Amino acid sequence: MRLKNLFLETEKPGDYISQRQCEEMHYRYYFSSRFIRNKKVLEIGCGCGQGLGFLTRKARLVVGGDLILDSLRLARSHYGPRMSLVNMDAHHLPFRDDYFDVIICMQAVMYLDIHQFLKECSRIIKKKGLLIFNITNKEAKGFKASKASRNYFSLKELSEILALHHFLPKFFSYSNQNPEEKKSVSLIRAWVVKTGMTLFNILPGGRKLKEYAVRLFLKSYQLKPEIEEDIITEIMGRVRFKEIKKILSLQETDVFYIQASNHK
Repeated sequence: MRLKNLFLETEKPGDYISQRQCEEMHYRYYFSSRFIRNKKVLEIGCGCGQGLGFLTRKARLVVGGDLILDSLRLARSHYGPRMSLVNMDAHHLPFRDDYFDVIICMQAVMYLDIHQFLKECSRIIKKKGLLIFNITNKEAKGFKASKASRNYFSLKELSEILALHHFLPKFFSYSNQNPEEKKSVSLIRAWVVKTGMTLFNILPGGRKLKEYAVRLFLKSYQLKPEIEEDIITEIMGRVRFKEIKKILSLQETDVFYIQASNHK
């Protein structure tokens, strides 16, 4: 049942999502791409593989892995044999020691046993290799946990856990220079985003109702099998990632991005 819930939450080609959700998906790969040039890269929790094609244009080798076979089938139907895809459990990674330069895990850590996950990452990543991931800030205003999640962490908690597994982290937040992002939405749109979406999650057929609401009330985007490089290029001109120097409570930051260097 838990795997079924995870697949339902997975962003799939053909789904309609809000402009903000679309941009956040592209932010993940824009951030990750800065660390992978000519590297051997593993993406854990690649889902339906929307980011894999973009990563292959930067890295020397890319492997996509996911626990959910239905997600990998969708990725395979698009990429065919040109992409290395592996059905795997992030707690027991099927790779030899010291193999990858970079591991990417976006919007997935909250579903995992973080200690077992980090133990495995430390094993298969090279010394001074990088673990790149993000996680929703549980201290942010309006935070709501995913139904299928295990846990979320504060920056202080993450820093201590990463240190236990020989990772030295840098934490980042981002600012968006697009003036459209600063405009307040109408009352009915705010209701859809803050209240309606929660209601749709518990109703029969709620996912389809949610998609309909997004298309009706918000500027929407239909997901393609691969993220679009022109959107990444546009984002590069206005999104700035800033390192967080002080580990404290940051209620204004919705999502943290982490670059952790392995020092085993």
